[in-house]
Amino acid sequence: SAIGSGYILLQGRDQSEWPWVVNDAGINQATGQMVWSKERTNIYTAFFARATSVRDGIYVVREEGTMTTVAYDITTGNQIWETEPLPNGWGIFEYQRDIANGKVYTTGYTGAVRAYNADTGVLEWQFDMRPAGFETVYGVYPTYSGFTVADNKLFTGNDEHSSDGVLWRGARLYAIDTDTGEEVW
Repeated sequence: SAIGSGYILLQGRDQSEWPWVVNDAGINQATGQMVWSKERTNIYTAFFARATSVRDGIYVVREEGTMTTVAYDITTGNQIWETEPLPNGWGIFEYQRDIANGKVYTTGYTGAVRAYNADTGVLEWQFDMRPAGFETVYGVYPTYSGFTVADNKLFTGNDEHSSDGVLWRGARLYAIDTDTGEEVW
């Protein structure tokens, strides 16, 4: 669930049969009244495609089957746009996303940070982290723990989900300019 733009977004999924049905509902934050409810049968999700933020009147989820990001209008629950599919199979784990400064930012196991226009879903820039060679099983340095957007910069680092907290040789912490996608440091 997430709160923003005057709405509370509630999300759940029905796992009683396959494929699972994702349930979204928009609650007016001022009145507590449910404004809309949608059963989404078009979102394939083996992992939960939960929205992490509501900003600029939208919320976004990932669609694992097509490896895309989908934006919905928080006032109606209707789909606004869907990105182009990601270029490699690790895109199924591109689940880190947030909305800020008129952009939707995503990252994960593809070794890249992407910024999409929040109104249109068009890719504005892509920052590719250095190739990892054989240092990781992915061939790139992934991002598992997410990122923070502040001061017109996106801060992220390379890590993954192993219980031993692997810190690879060559893993880095990045500051990326949110307007241009250029590395700050």
